[in-house]
Amino acid sequence: PTGIGSAARSRGAGGPSSRRGWRPCRAPGRGRLARRPCCPGTRTRAGSLITQFVRDLSFENPMGPGAFQQGSERPAINANVDVKATNRKDTDIYEVELNINISAKREDKNVYIIDLKYVGLFEITNLTEDIKEAYLLVECPRQLFPFARRIVYDMHADGSLPPLMLVPVNFADLYEKRKKTN
Repeated sequence: PTGIGSAARSRGAGGPSSRRGWRPCRAPGRGRLARRPCCPGTRTRAGSLITQFVRDLSFENPMGPGAFQQGSERPAINANVDVKATNRKDTDIYEVELNINISAKREDKNVYIIDLKYVGLFEITNLTEDIKEAYLLVECPRQLFPFARRIVYDMHADGSLPPLMLVPVNFADLYEKRKKTN
């Protein structure tokens, strides 16, 4: 057959079989379209982000914008990032919490403190237990970090402080260091 509709369908654009996660299935007892896990030898997505939210956010700015006046010494900024992952009642749903703590001090006085707990709920399927831990502590926080970094940047700006852009975190290195210490 000719025509625009049939050409588009033959290339995979449009039609229900082009939706992510769906492929034509020839398995007995299955409909014309089925999710990939029913067919051996096909690749599937391991996890998907369900939702993300701020669990806790604290910002202390006792000195206000006067902390960065002309001629004053730059404060020492310390940033810590930690990741925790927990299962939600023996389901495929996991909660990944990204903790970011930033403190700036000058002469043992706090200039500002930012404490953020940013959480993502992930559905994790099709992974073995040995790979699941690495996925939860490396890939999931990698997806959450840009959003948490933006919140920190906005808090900094809203506190009349100069811009602070956190450098990207290598969660694979953090995971390896955590495994070596345990």
